[in-house]
Amino acid sequence: MHCSHLEPNNYQRCRACFGRSSITRMCFSVLFGAVITHCALVDFAVLQIDVEPAKRYSVVRPESGVTLRFSRAVDRHEVEQLLQVSTASRTVTQRFEWTDAHLTIRPAHDPRPGVVHQLRLEGMIPDERGRVHEVSFVHHLFYESDETATQLVSSEPADGVLDDARSPIELRFSRPMDRDSLEAGISVLPAEALVFEWDSDDTRLSIRPDAGWQSARSYELRVPDPAHGDELRLFFRFDSGAIPLELQSHHFEIAGENPPAAVPVPQGRDALVLEFSEAVDHRELHHAVRLRPHRPTETEQRSDKEIVVRPVQHWDSDTDYTVTVSAGLASRSGNILTRAHEIVFRTQEDQARLAGVTILWSGGSSTQTDIQAADAIAIEPEGPDFLLFAVSSYDRPVEGASDRQALLDQTRIQRLLPEGGLPVVLNQFLWSSDGRELTTAWSGLLPSEYAADPAIYALSIPYQARGEVHELILVHGDSHE
Repeated sequence: MHCSHLEPNNYQRCRACFGRSSITRMCFSVLFGAVITHCALVDFAVLQIDVEPAKRYSVVRPESGVTLRFSRAVDRHEVEQLLQVSTASRTVTQRFEWTDAHLTIRPAHDPRPGVVHQLRLEGMIPDERGRVHEVSFVHHLFYESDETATQLVSSEPADGVLDDARSPIELRFSRPMDRDSLEAGISVLPAEALVFEWDSDDTRLSIRPDAGWQSARSYELRVPDPAHGDELRLFFRFDSGAIPLELQSHHFEIAGENPPAAVPVPQGRDALVLEFSEAVDHRELHHAVRLRPHRPTETEQRSDKEIVVRPVQHWDSDTDYTVTVSAGLASRSGNILTRAHEIVFRTQEDQARLAGVTILWSGGSSTQTDIQAADAIAIEPEGPDFLLFAVSSYDRPVEGASDRQALLDQTRIQRLLPEGGLPVVLNQFLWSSDGRELTTAWSGLLPSEYAADPAIYALSIPYQARGEVHELILVHGDSHE
């Protein structure tokens, strides 16, 4: 008797009649028995694999190859599909030769000597009985075709004593090395992020930590050794013999504030001044400073212990910033900043910024958008009287009365040469209807004895209502006479 319900997609209906017929129950017994029998053939135990040569970084001649010995006969095709030999940059094609449960692999083409190769066999492999084994096998090796294997000729410093926090460890090899594969096998304990630098022929490697060696600490450098098929363990120590470097204080220099406010609110390009316990090179600090959110920064040496940090352009207004001075910063004497320091602050609310200046006089005009980079402006004279208009343009409306007054107060003209005569005075000013332009009118009179000589003036224009003031040089008269 056949149970018609035992068709594909009919198992729900079959449950309805289950138990009504002994034949039906027999069908299910046979079905579940087959499933159990099939599952018994799946063996997730790790298949035993031995390798020859067995050292961690084996030195292998291409003609000899590497032999894998399996604990039982396996599906050869599946093994060949899963097995891979590769370097850090490419996969190396292999030739396979089987003898019972032993597999010997040799490179199909001449491999590069002195390069770390990784042999990897991972996946599900059936054996001769149909049982499936989960395999995860990794082995490292070097291929050497010459009589003499690649060797580490020397390491510096030979006595293992590092002079300062930035001292490199120098390794020299007997032949050119593959950079990527060797770097991948190098490590240091305690762990440090390492920076690698090679010479032009790839035989000399310089290694140093990104953040500097820590004082009073011993290091173990582990390097793959192609000559002996193992790891070289080199030991170094750095001890400055001094107190660790400290960030003693910091403060902002706010433009227009004297003395500075209790809670500084920087803006524009206001400077952050850091003071350390001993002399620090500002170029070293530049690499150790991190700013979030990111802005390009520049550093300036104020004194041996004081360094100025400011944005290349300007602080974004109304923004929370975090300045981090990373641990590992080294002083000029080699002492290390042992912990990171964070400085958190908020900048001024949004302000209009100077977009350009136009100078007008009888007979001509000049417009400058980058005052800091501008050359001196020659104003053609029409007699000794000085009369001109300066139009300051801003990137957005200046709305607050205090901001407008601050911009006006900081806009001024001063005669530098010659001395004497009436001072240059502000005759009139006018804001445009949209608040984006400030026009100022200036006049001054030189003594008659200077009428034939050029006069030099400095026009001061504020970048923001509370920020830096830029100067533009004006030459009234012919400076070449």
